[in-house]
Amino acid sequence: MEFTTETWMILGLTLALGWVLGLMSRSGGKKWKRELHRERDEHKAAIRNRDEQIAALKSRVTDYERTRPATAYRTDTEVHETRADLRHSDRHADTLETRHNPDGTRTVLPRP
Repeated sequence: MEFTTETWMILGLTLALGWVLGLMSRSGGKKWKRELHRERDEHKAAIRNRDEQIAALKSRVTDYERTRPATAYRTDTEVHETRADLRHSDRHADTLETRHNPDGTRTVLPRP
């Protein structure tokens, strides 16, 4: 097949028309870049918010563990041993003096 001047002109016009149609149908690169940056910023803010919530919850757990009663940390065997010690101290109640403290606890001291 031989290319004539007329064929080259048709190919050139088709190329130019393709460029024009491509530029007209382009959806605007700046708009999508702006949307991408906005989405990325929202994602970073969500991650930062999540990390702050996790840190706040961890501090609440730490505060709870620091203030909860000591018996919550004991195993069953330790509780049974403590009860046995209390029963043993009750047998010697005549040699001990119990004082009730204002905070609701009691102090057991040997009698003088």
